[in-house]
Amino acid sequence: MYCGRCSSPPLQRMLEISRESQLGLGGMRLSAMGGDVTAISTHPEWSALQRARTVNAAVVSPASCLAAEPDAVVRVGDYVDGLPLFVRIRRGVEIVQPLMSVLRAGLCLGNTPKDTLPPPISEALTTLDKTVKAAASSLKIVTLPGTEKQVYQSTRCLYELIGRTLMVQMLGPTSPTASKQKSSSRSRINTSACFSSTFSSKESISSAMQKVACDNYLAIPLDGTPPVNFRKSCDKVQPSRGIVWESLLGFENVSYSVPAANDLGERILDPEIKGSLATGFPQLIAALDRLASPSCTYSVPKQSIIKRIAQLGMALQKFHDNGIIHGDINPSNLLIGKTEVIPLDPLSIPCGTIAQAGTPGWCPNEQLLHEPVQPCSDVYPMGLLLAKVLGATIYGEQRKYIIPTNSGNSKVSVFHNPGVLINLTTTSMSTEACAAWRSFLERCLSSDMSKRPASGKVFAQQLTDLYTEHTVPGEYNQSLQIGTLGRVMIEGHHQIAHLVDD
Repeated sequence: MYCGRCSSPPLQRMLEISRESQLGLGGMRLSAMGGDVTAISTHPEWSALQRARTVNAAVVSPASCLAAEPDAVVRVGDYVDGLPLFVRIRRGVEIVQPLMSVLRAGLCLGNTPKDTLPPPISEALTTLDKTVKAAASSLKIVTLPGTEKQVYQSTRCLYELIGRTLMVQMLGPTSPTASKQKSSSRSRINTSACFSSTFSSKESISSAMQKVACDNYLAIPLDGTPPVNFRKSCDKVQPSRGIVWESLLGFENVSYSVPAANDLGERILDPEIKGSLATGFPQLIAALDRLASPSCTYSVPKQSIIKRIAQLGMALQKFHDNGIIHGDINPSNLLIGKTEVIPLDPLSIPCGTIAQAGTPGWCPNEQLLHEPVQPCSDVYPMGLLLAKVLGATIYGEQRKYIIPTNSGNSKVSVFHNPGVLINLTTTSMSTEACAAWRSFLERCLSSDMSKRPASGKVFAQQLTDLYTEHTVPGEYNQSLQIGTLGRVMIEGHHQIAHLVDD
């Protein structure tokens, strides 16, 4: 194990443990010249940490075990920080112990163990236990639609297992134009956020989006091939698709920070261990492994996020070259891969036509008001993404409209040629830089489509020139944790991993 700030073992670094220290090792002194390592490893506090590594580690099984074992821990992929992600599946039901309690009470058997019961009773309990386990093992084992492949279908929705997209975790799901909506405290979503204009105006956007996200489930093939995502809506199962795993390495200069003190109250690390995720991943693993309850915070530069938004513009140009727009750009529909930005679940609206769906707060005025859309309609939500990164405030005239829906008329409010405020007191950018960013954002958000960048490519080129000349300072600090960050046991060796329950 190594410390995140140097390549030498921590016990070879200068470390003094006096009589007054928490470890209380009788004034023993360790230094770079050496020391009694055994005294440390046998100390009760250190031993508790060692036990936490093994006793609390979940034993990993291959996916094929799901056909025979009711409970299993199966790897499904890598989480955004590069650590493996495991799903703990629990289908078993304990039946013997409750029955034993009934038998002891009814037959006055006291604490008689199971193996000393009359043979007929003991055999009946064993048979019942095997039958229950066999029945539990077949639960949620289905045939993947369109194939003959046997898979385990998750009980929980995909967004509950994998969590929110990186962009949602950093920017939040709510549009900067809708800060006062009830959806400001939104639940996790990571799939299609679009829904038709038939949604009830009394229903929060968060609730409506979550209903769509809840249709997606995780399918784990028993043959060990990668898991897939399939959607189950209105009792109809749609074709499956592969899962794209996001990565923090899709952003530049991401760093990590691991706290020093663990739950045992020790001070066995530096006050704070920091490093680069791209070049210091082994040191990150070592630092996490020395904590009884591992935890970590990641820092993503805002400049790096803006570069990915420019990359998104180029990805959308592929739609625009084919005469269509995506039509549903928002943080929950964007995946950050190691080398690309992937816009999910496009509405694929032909240019010059009227959209039949959209996400209020993120779609442009023309889309919401049933007017023809153009490639610059995709520029509007990208401008909102930039506003979120910059912490800008959208202000100005709001106009109210009544629009027709399948369930009647609905009232909507939209900004007309909004202004953009970048608070100089909360940013270290110069007045000149703030003015340049404000001008660009106001053009992207203009109600006059002719004033926006004409397409994704034009947007990307202008944004690249802007962030190159006026760098955006600051960073987002996130724990980015899903489930439990702990340990799993693989062939007798423990490993730091994310663990979620299904």
